[in-house]
Amino acid sequence: MIIGTMAQMSFGERVKKLRKDRNWTQGELGERAQVNGHNVSRYENGHLQPSKRTAEKFAQALGVSPEELLFTGIPTEQPSLAIEDAELLHLFREVADLPESDRTAIKRILAIVVKQNRLQQMLAS
Repeated sequence: MIIGTMAQMSFGERVKKLRKDRNWTQGELGERAQVNGHNVSRYENGHLQPSKRTAEKFAQALGVSPEELLFTGIPTEQPSLAIEDAELLHLFREVADLPESDRTAIKRILAIVVKQNRLQQMLAS
């Protein structure tokens, strides 16, 4: 969720801040978002405005929602995950659209993996 000064930033400023927070070059973000590296600069500087699809590409690459990049008002309370792995975060967001039976199966698998990891850590101590 975007808070503080991020709520006052333009789309391009948000993209630039999030890119720099990840220590990525414009070229790296372009590759991850499948956007021409030269155009990344143009979006960040406000010379280009993104289509919905382009905003979605940037959001996915940066691990945030498109709404967070396009947001221009007062933030609303939404659950957020502190997951730095963009691929994992994307998968978690995709899970929300799965049928309940699939979500339940995924929850069980995750619970087993977490419990197994905790057990291994306890045994290693």
